[in-house]
Amino acid sequence: MSEFEELFGEEFFILDSENLNSIKTKLYGYMIIEKEEGYNIVRDNLDNPSDLTPDGTYVYINKTDDNIFIHQDFNGCYGLYIYKNDKYFCISNSFLKLVNYLKHKVKLSLNIKIAKSYLSSTLCTLSYKETLINEIKLIPRNKYIKIDIKKETIDFSPIDYEENTLDLDSPEAMEILDKWFYKWINLFRQIKLETDNLSFDLTGGYDSRLNFALLLSSKIDLNKIMIRSIDNDLHTHAADFEIASEIANYYDFKLNNQENIVKNPQYFQDIATSLNVSYYVKLGFHNQMHYQNAKNTNPTYRVTGAGGGMLRGYEAADDEFYSQRSQNISGELTNSVEEVFKDNFKEYVKEYDISEDEFPYVNYRETRRTNHFGKQSTVSYLTNNILLNPLIDSDIAKLKRSTEDWRDNDLLITLIFVRYCPKLLDFKFQDGKGIDINTVEYAKYLNESYPLKIKNLELISEKTSEDIEIQENKKYFNLNEINKYLKNIFLTKSFRNTFQTYFSPRIYDWAALKITTKKYFPLQYTYPIFSIVKMINDVTISNKNYDNEEIGWLNRHLEVPDYPDLDLKAKKYLLKYISARIDIQNYGKNNSIELLECSDLNAFIRTISWIPVSKGGGIVIRSDNSKITLLVKVINSGKLKIVLRSRFSRDKNKIKFPIYIDYTKLTVNDKVIFDENKLLWHDKPYIHKQDVNDGEIIKIDIEWLPFNMNSDFSPYQ
Repeated sequence: MSEFEELFGEEFFILDSENLNSIKTKLYGYMIIEKEEGYNIVRDNLDNPSDLTPDGTYVYINKTDDNIFIHQDFNGCYGLYIYKNDKYFCISNSFLKLVNYLKHKVKLSLNIKIAKSYLSSTLCTLSYKETLINEIKLIPRNKYIKIDIKKETIDFSPIDYEENTLDLDSPEAMEILDKWFYKWINLFRQIKLETDNLSFDLTGGYDSRLNFALLLSSKIDLNKIMIRSIDNDLHTHAADFEIASEIANYYDFKLNNQENIVKNPQYFQDIATSLNVSYYVKLGFHNQMHYQNAKNTNPTYRVTGAGGGMLRGYEAADDEFYSQRSQNISGELTNSVEEVFKDNFKEYVKEYDISEDEFPYVNYRETRRTNHFGKQSTVSYLTNNILLNPLIDSDIAKLKRSTEDWRDNDLLITLIFVRYCPKLLDFKFQDGKGIDINTVEYAKYLNESYPLKIKNLELISEKTSEDIEIQENKKYFNLNEINKYLKNIFLTKSFRNTFQTYFSPRIYDWAALKITTKKYFPLQYTYPIFSIVKMINDVTISNKNYDNEEIGWLNRHLEVPDYPDLDLKAKKYLLKYISARIDIQNYGKNNSIELLECSDLNAFIRTISWIPVSKGGGIVIRSDNSKITLLVKVINSGKLKIVLRSRFSRDKNKIKFPIYIDYTKLTVNDKVIFDENKLLWHDKPYIHKQDVNDGEIIKIDIEWLPFNMNSDFSPYQ
């Protein structure tokens, strides 16, 4: 059993309609529930299903004699993924686990539209329900599932969270706001009474400061917990730290005080464990992996400002923004981005009956909140670092951001500051941002109209946790090593070629450039490509029904020798003299081919971009391996054209000159097309044509040599 399976195997499930009786009641993740003594975090199991609440990071399976009920938290942090046909369904709380399970049972296909839109994304997928696999869908967070065990049927029922329904100028809204306020204060105090491993983020922005208002009201000694503020020159951290320092000086506490934090990390011994902790949650959905290299023995609790944009005015990235971004990467992505936004809008209208004006807000809520903040929370939970996100809570989400009388989307957050800690409005905000003084005055009016019922709380100042002996354990690798490992993988030929069997080299080159030019999350731009390469690999397996071990998509290239004794500079100049170039095209309207196998893992492969779609498509392969076996699948019936030539070359004066390659054999579907020396170059190729049918599998074997003493050369060639 792998280290990942041993540590995290029980955190993910497969629910197969053919094995429903094997499913057990279980809480995956944690839930925040209210007990007589206050609010508590429940993990692993729920004593009473009636205690079910929307708050937390979880998937809860409740099995009775006749039915299975599946609930997820308010934000859908894990995600629930489903494959369903007329007679069979399969569900998992991990997209990657579901794909790995299904690829040996059913045929899967790559969702090109979603892949292209994902390549244009900033932080997470742009899609609401669709995934990188056509046959697998994401179940929306506002649905719970009921499965009839005997009938093997599945139903989805909507949950009405009443989001954005309460006008702030109402007693109901103020009651909900105060309920949210005291819920989180109560929870912070309960955690502090159990452990000192409690920390808060504090930046120069609005969101973390809203949480800090809760902390100040919770009557916890600020020097007995950790208030975290990053101090470096990346992103906006320098400005954030300056503002956080001013707040710390005023309230007399020390920033980044780790004296009471005892994580006791147990470091992973296998780098694959670090990768899979993130990939089982985020792959195909999120672009900031935040790799963990250890699991804490003692739980830590970190309060973040995640999702605060839902409570205030913010600049929502719309389809125009992403369409422009896609153009900057590669124009071939733009249509897919626009289609995804249109599809999302159609789905939201069904679910929420929204207008076009509301679309950016709802789209942020249903994509960013789930796939960015939610998945961050899930990965952290798995390694015993529990993220608490008060700003994406089910209660506060019921409140509108403004009123009929005061149309300022900053009104809700202003009311929170005014009602619970007005002093925090006196400190500046990052980038010169601020709140309209008239909005502050209106918030004061609302606060006076519905006075806060203050509860007297005692100060919690004592050290809670006992001194814990830190276990000595081997730190096998650090996070920089993980990034270096992935960068080396990304830059290999085999990885690039797998991606370029479907997509333009321009996209790959754009991401490769970001690795070397970006300081803040430089690998962020590669993760959609990692996701897509993994899915290409699994789609290939599912369509070939492999019985053997799957291709090692992350490390197979490391086992391929790459001319270790050849000077790199010499190699650059000499390899083109032994390289074959093979063009394979399927002529006909909207025709193409799919490369299923290539025996040379170091071959250069790209899609043909210079012929119109109306005439068909294909691939170009360059190999210096002297022989190659290719397996291609025909997409739509047409005329298959195999062109053998050499690489194009010019001298320093830009004058074209021939490079001769001596092709010795061509076999198509085990039929010998020629078995003799054919000396060819770029402008004098050999062309083989044959009729092909949709879905046909074509096997192509080619052998060649560089120009040599046995070549038959004519000066007139």
